[in-house]
Amino acid sequence: MNAHSLPARAETYLEQLLGALADAPADVRAAALDDVRAHVAEALDSGRTVNEALAGLGPAQTFAAQFREELGLPEEHEADETIGARLLHVTAVVVAVLGGVMNVWLETAARDLSLGVAVLLFIPAVLSALPLVLPAHLRVPVGLANAVVVTAFVVLMIGGVGAFFAPLALQLWVAVIVPWRVSKGLDLSQGLMLRILGAVTVALPALLLVAGMTSGSLGWSLATAAIAAVLIALALGFALGLRFTAWVVAALGVALLIAAFFDPGMLVLGAWWVGGYYLSFGVGSAVAWTHAARPAPRGPAATLEA
Repeated sequence: MNAHSLPARAETYLEQLLGALADAPADVRAAALDDVRAHVAEALDSGRTVNEALAGLGPAQTFAAQFREELGLPEEHEADETIGARLLHVTAVVVAVLGGVMNVWLETAARDLSLGVAVLLFIPAVLSALPLVLPAHLRVPVGLANAVVVTAFVVLMIGGVGAFFAPLALQLWVAVIVPWRVSKGLDLSQGLMLRILGAVTVALPALLLVAGMTSGSLGWSLATAAIAAVLIALALGFALGLRFTAWVVAALGVALLIAAFFDPGMLVLGAWWVGGYYLSFGVGSAVAWTHAARPAPRGPAATLEA
């Protein structure tokens, strides 16, 4: 029998197999399909039924898993999760570098800063980069160790340079916890209470601004009112499940961190912490949301043509 002219039951199996291998390279998907077609055609030519032929292969998901294992490919969704985890660690490196630069800038303004001390301030950035270059089996334990070490450093040095590494400690914990929770089924699109909790934390600075302007402790200004309105709008969008709001919150966090360099006043540390929180919350939520929103596998023709 022609290997490309198979019974409908076999074509259904091929479609299921393609769905299970939707994230694999096109040549891998094609090779898997060719193997199944050849196996079924050979079985039919020898007098067996299509059901007997497919029973020898096992369910499509099982066959796909075996095919991945033989070729050394990651499990389904693992590639997406790895990309998300790497993005979280890259964000940690960015926050660490910014924290080092901020401390160097402030310490230089206060007193002469030696080159050796300046170099030490970038050790957290080196630690944050380790999960990006180490073997896969070491990334989680090293990431967890980094989170513990940097958190301890922040607590011990909170009255000095440690204060500006607090956002880094938060981001390191996000880089450990979010991939783990995603692997356990975290789905922001389905978690109403989780979205509401996130919305409240995003809106909290806006509520404080409104309270300050209302009580008179904070001078009213159009700019302040606009900032409060934007934050409240973002919080509502997050609560409603608008995924793009996570990236907007992350971008706002970056803007606040950068703005702190240009306005080193009494509120610089507060702006730094809020910016770091927004960045960690935004990127962490975006990674969780992106994984949850992964599109369903398409049919064989559409997938092969992609």
